[in-house]
Amino acid sequence: MRLRDGALLVLAAFAAACGGAENQVVENYFRAVAAKDTQTVSSFAIVLFDKVPQSWKVLGASPDNRGPAPLVEIVRKNQEAIKGLADNKKTYNQYYLDNLNPATEVQELLKKGAPIPARLAKVAEDWKGFIEKEKEFKRAVADTTQALEREKRVVTLSIGPNDDVEKLTGEMVEKSVDVAVTVDGAVENYTMTLRKYEMKDAAGVTLPMSRWVVTGLDKK
Repeated sequence: MRLRDGALLVLAAFAAACGGAENQVVENYFRAVAAKDTQTVSSFAIVLFDKVPQSWKVLGASPDNRGPAPLVEIVRKNQEAIKGLADNKKTYNQYYLDNLNPATEVQELLKKGAPIPARLAKVAEDWKGFIEKEKEFKRAVADTTQALEREKRVVTLSIGPNDDVEKLTGEMVEKSVDVAVTVDGAVENYTMTLRKYEMKDAAGVTLPMSRWVVTGLDKK
């Protein structure tokens, strides 16, 4: 596909999405997939179709499902996990300084896998507790960071680039579209998930752009 054709597809997807024409979003998506135009697909979708569609037809769509945009809550959980990890590290560092000799001895015994004597049992229990909390917080940081990056990507595709995306608030609109896709002469049914965001900046000003983004494509 020529660059000009790809650019026209992007503009068509944008115009259709802004108008709420989810049928046209489906059309633009599979047309770009059929043309192997991944640049256009990635401009309004986070999922790729790994087959070659010969034809496609929208069978029906669900009503719009509107609710608070999850970005704020994901940001909060991510910041909470980061703070928890830092606080736990600060606490066990202070504990180590306050119990320098027994804590050092416990560390060496744990590294060797040696038995812990009764006199060090309490320190060993405390130290293991700090280590377990550290693992939990690290997992939470990794999970929430991944979720945050994904959500920021979807929001950005819907509203356009924004330097303060983590400070935005607003609503998310989600709907599902049932699509029959012909692949290798056989019809396969899929459910496509679409999302768009109606966001406000930190000053409460509504952002002008909101378009549908393809966030899921599941075979039925």
